[in-house]
Amino acid sequence: MIRIIFDNLQNVKNQLKNNSSVQFNLSNPSISTIRELFKLSAEHNIDPSIIYTPEKNNNSLNSFEKSDEFWNAYKHICLGGTFDHLHSGHKLLLTEAAHLASEKITIGIAHDDLLKNKSLKQFIQSYSIREQSVKDYLQSVSKNELVIDIVPINDPVGPAGTVADLDCIVISEETKSGGAYVNKIRLERGLSELKIHAIPLIQGESKIMDAEDDKISSSSIRLRKLGTLLKPVLKKNNKHSPYILGLTGGSCSGKSSVCQRFVKLGAKIIDCDKLGHQAYLPNTPCYNKMVSHFGKIIINEHDSSINRQELGKIVFSDKNELSKLESIVWPEIGKMVMVKVEECGSDDIVILDAALLIEAGWYGLCNEVWVCVLKRPEQIKRIVERDGGKGVDEEMAGKRLDNQIQDEDRFEFANVVLSTEREKEFTQVQCEKAWGELKNRL
Repeated sequence: MIRIIFDNLQNVKNQLKNNSSVQFNLSNPSISTIRELFKLSAEHNIDPSIIYTPEKNNNSLNSFEKSDEFWNAYKHICLGGTFDHLHSGHKLLLTEAAHLASEKITIGIAHDDLLKNKSLKQFIQSYSIREQSVKDYLQSVSKNELVIDIVPINDPVGPAGTVADLDCIVISEETKSGGAYVNKIRLERGLSELKIHAIPLIQGESKIMDAEDDKISSSSIRLRKLGTLLKPVLKKNNKHSPYILGLTGGSCSGKSSVCQRFVKLGAKIIDCDKLGHQAYLPNTPCYNKMVSHFGKIIINEHDSSINRQELGKIVFSDKNELSKLESIVWPEIGKMVMVKVEECGSDDIVILDAALLIEAGWYGLCNEVWVCVLKRPEQIKRIVERDGGKGVDEEMAGKRLDNQIQDEDRFEFANVVLSTEREKEFTQVQCEKAWGELKNRL
């Protein structure tokens, strides 16, 4: 990070070049000065911070506007948001709030209940991280005497609708209607209306994906994580063996369609669902172990195949029996996977298509784990569209998802995450990005 003592905008423009972050040292800056500095930083893809420094003499920093009607304009100010992956838009909001407040700032930060329907919610930082980021930034830009109160919120209004001595709410231009709603709630509760101070949106850098916002936003930051390596691989590349990607996801998360996209890019697929069907065939090791444990009651007399209905009655009424079935089937499928892997060339990239990759422990066979994610309402919609003819409704689809591990659990294992939430072209861009980055690291 570089530090810039502000004297004029042209000097700032010259110093912004070839830097990734910058700290502006300012004394009594105007709102217009602050906004201009953030705008310039965004144009240069730089992460800015503002530090207020006292003037040392009457002649220093003489380009500042000495009279600013907004400086210390309100005793107690409030603002709120998610503040995920604190970015320039957040920092401008917080900086102007610190500029406006003379005594206290109250900040409401969205807690988990407000975030459950957020896109790519698994990428959202924990509340404690977001709270600390806001606190650290505000302490760096605030006047020493300013009181900072940060509270979790589980509703859209938060402390703005309950704290009596508030004077002003700071919002972005796109959420002006939210400010009006807050005042409506306050009047209904017998509280005074708040002044609404709106700040402009900051335009984002060039889009990498069409789905990104034009403005700088946390949602765009989360989108950019798709298709990228999020953490070190499980196993490094062995030049004598194929490179194995375990691909998993919940029901109707788009896993199968993603597999086909990778086939076109050059991957080979091992379908664990198909291997599971093969494992149940008569006289296979898995078949013999099942019959040995559960008895001949699970065999169809006419062809000696496994009677899945009878087997289901046993295992779905007794968790111990279900665990026993899994302990028989899953390792056998794992062995079958390795036989298939050995049939591939050492230069091949093999995708292990496995809904139960995590539960069955097959991720241990992989170099990387890739996870397909989708919002729950869209998953339910797709399940009903696919299986509605079999009598599956929304309630049944929801119960099916409840019986699976959740995306949050899969994220713990994920090296790469892909989303099929939007149009097909969006999924294709992610797949090509992920494949390209994979080829580069191999």
